[in-house]
This record gives sequence, C-alpha cells and structure tokens, in this order.
Amino acid sequence: MANSTVTLLRRVKTEAGWRYYPAAYAANGKVKPSVVIVNGQEVKHKTGFYGLRYYEGSHLVFQSLKGSSPAAADAARAKKKAQFSAIIRAKKEGIRVVPVDRERPTLTVQLSQFLTATTARGSMEAGHMLRTLKQQVVAVGLNCGECDGCQKNTRECENWFLHKFRATFCTKLLRSGLDICTIQSMMGHADLASTMRYLRPAENEHTQARINAMRWT
Repeated sequence: MANSTVTLLRRVKTEAGWRYYPAAYAANGKVKPSVVIVNGQEVKHKTGFYGLRYYEGSHLVFQSLKGSSPAAADAARAKKKAQFSAIIRAKKEGIRVVPVDRERPTLTVQLSQFLTATTARGSMEAGHMLRTLKQQVVAVGLNCGECDGCQKNTRECENWFLHKFRATFCTKLLRSGLDICTIQSMMGHADLASTMRYLRPAENEHTQARINAMRWT
C-alpha cells in the first residue's frame, strides 16, 4: 500500500546515546531550530542533525540531512512528500511511476554495464546476471517488497526473472506495429499460441482514447 507519510526527525545525543526524535514546529509552520518532541514535550538539543523517515514499499528508510538548516530540512521533507503524493495519484489512474535517485544508475544502465562487461569477457554468466537483476530491482525500488528475498538481508527480489524481458520485448514489438507472425519468428516459437502467452493487453488512458475515437458506424 502506498504511503505518503514523510517525517522530519532530528538525530540528537542523549544520555542513552544517539536517538531520533520528531522535529518541533512553531505556530507559523516553521521548524524550531534544535527543538525536538520527546514524550509529548519540546526539548532543545543543540548537538545533532536532521533526517527524513519514510517507507519505500515495505522498507523503512532513514535519509540523513546532515548539514541542512531547519528550513532546508523541512523543504526536503515537503519535496519528498509531494513526490509520494504524485506517485499515489498516478497509481490510482493506472500509470506506473518509478522514483529516480539521481545519485545512482537506473536499472537499465546497471544491466547495460553488466552486459557490456560480460560480453567483453566472452561469457554471459547467466547465474551471475540473474542475481544482479534481483539485487538491482531492489536497489531502484522495482521489487515486490513482499517476498522473503525483499524482507531479508539478501536484498534479492525472488519475483524477478530474466524471462520477464522476453515478455517485455514481445509486447513492445507488437505495440510498435510489428505483425504477430514476424514476432513469432523473432521469438523462436513453433506456434502462434506460444507467442500470444507473452503478450500483455494495453491498459492505459492512451489506449482507451484510441478505442473511444473509433467510428463504429
């Protein structure tokens, strides 16, 4: 279930060690510098830094904002919340949205780099490639978030397989206008029924608009 909750925290040093507490806000909506909420009370801790707490799928994330001012930290919180809200709206409309972290390569780039390296060595190492795929879909947030691999420290989504790309390739060819018989030949299928199993129906607003624009009389 999508969750747009993003909490601004401050990591502070206490007698029991370093702890995270929610940042305190003034009546005007601005963050009170160095003030946190502890057991419902406002407490000032000069030593510490801000961070964000939110969920990516089923994974709880703590994002450090070390060095950020109270205003900058709250701006980062608002930006992250707006991103999640946009994703939730898009999902309700049937649109697939994947947040992109600009500090790390996307799944496509990572797999491309891996394929280039293995091809240069003269071997594809299918087992290694599969494990890389399972790890990278977790890294970019495309994992299911429910299987044992996503929940454990292995961080490998068990619901991703290299075979998924055959279905994607097949469907892309069809939607690009290539005839079904040519697709069957390129997929290496002996019969058309095998090819049809790979094809996914188009389910988006653009497809519905094309259907609605058809003249039936």
